[in-house]
Amino acid sequence: MQKFRKRALRHTRDRLMLSMTVEGHQRQYMNARNSFAALSQRDQDRRAEIAQRLDKLKAEAKQLDARVVAQDRKLRSRQAVIVGGWLRAHEPATFQRVVDALTRPQDRAAFGLDGLAVQPHAEPVTQQLTHVDEGVQQ
Repeated sequence: MQKFRKRALRHTRDRLMLSMTVEGHQRQYMNARNSFAALSQRDQDRRAEIAQRLDKLKAEAKQLDARVVAQDRKLRSRQAVIVGGWLRAHEPATFQRVVDALTRPQDRAAFGLDGLAVQPHAEPVTQQLTHVDEGVQQ
């Protein structure tokens, strides 16, 4: 009878330990779920912060690209002014042919010319460049 009692007590104790362990695991699981939810919220906050920084960096990159384009446009304009000044000073005949070959009204107005008066002897600038290119290739 004593053996039976000891066995029953052991069995009861083991079941009690098992239920405590299961409850403990359930408690740990619930704590883990809550910490995952908090971690998930923290990750969401971090992701939103990173997305905000990324948007800011993209805007800065766009501004830098615009600045480079503007600087390039200013440089090309300056180069055109220099070349035009040199042509006007050193090659007035070539400069005049270029001015006479202008066909757009706004281009002609920039040189103080009225209407469209292309001289018959003036070749278009593209044809002159073609002749120069052909001479180089031969």
